[in-house]
Amino acid sequence: MALIRLENADHEAEFDATNGALVSFVHKPSGWTMQGRAELAQTFEMVVPLPERLLNRVDGRKQACAEVMQDGQRITFRWEKLTSEHGGALEIEVRCTVELSEAGLHFEAEIANHSPYPVESFAYPYIGDLRRKGERLTRAHMHYDNLNFRSLYPEFDNERGYWGTE
Repeated sequence: MALIRLENADHEAEFDATNGALVSFVHKPSGWTMQGRAELAQTFEMVVPLPERLLNRVDGRKQACAEVMQDGQRITFRWEKLTSEHGGALEIEVRCTVELSEAGLHFEAEIANHSPYPVESFAYPYIGDLRRKGERLTRAHMHYDNLNFRSLYPEFDNERGYWGTE
């Protein structure tokens, strides 16, 4: 596996050069390996419903990058003609940029959909392995004008729910 690395004084991130998967992410001052098992590395996941099948996934791990550009602090991955689980090749192009700053990794994505089907959902970055360091792991999300915190460990509440069937 060919790897591309972004690194500064605080963070080190490695990506699979073939498919753009985040293979490793380490906070160097604390020694916290947030993503560490390469076999669980992910890139993105997309759902593109077809008329005969609503759950038609595009697994980023199975897409080969058409282009990879890097400048030391930023990597841009580009995929074209994505292959879906049930719909074959789709005229969809995805461009994802990862930038390393003092604050950490910043992820950005653009989708150009030239297929006749809508992109229903897109998850990026798609973290395959999230390891905790210490007794607690908490996530934060914005809700209107509040920053809300929720426990991921040791308690995990599935307050989001799931709506949909195939």
